[in-house]
Amino acid sequence: MTNGNAAVYFVDRHVDEGRGNKTVFREADGAKRSLTYAQLKDQAGQFAGALTRAGVRREERVALIVRDQLEFPVAFFGAMKSGAVPVPFNTLLAAPVYDAILNDSRASIMVVSAARQPRLDTGGVSRALGNREARHRRQHLSTAGRGDRRRA
Repeated sequence: MTNGNAAVYFVDRHVDEGRGNKTVFREADGAKRSLTYAQLKDQAGQFAGALTRAGVRREERVALIVRDQLEFPVAFFGAMKSGAVPVPFNTLLAAPVYDAILNDSRASIMVVSAARQPRLDTGGVSRALGNREARHRRQHLSTAGRGDRRRA
């Protein structure tokens, strides 16, 4: 691992070593989509760019409230590629629990599965991000089931 980024070791090196067409993730339920190392490398790189454009800086925390779908490894490794620290959350928690964990994590941005958004909107989660110090952004990146949509 020459550059020290774990995403390069866990994802990119497999493409560089000729395993780009190998399946790395397969959904167990739902659409049962799959993702190859090459696709993960590309999509994680795109996600890293989205975080950078959103102003996420190196070593900042990115809260991941993402279901067990292909979007999770894309967001997780994309955050790592950008230099941020991914903080995965259990997607089955109640909104007040998210609020407490968000405050402890000091995340400056959230990535949320579209299916989880209504649960978060009913609690204080958006307010938890709003209560951070002024230097933190009040943004969400929201992922949809296929592809992603972003809102700030």
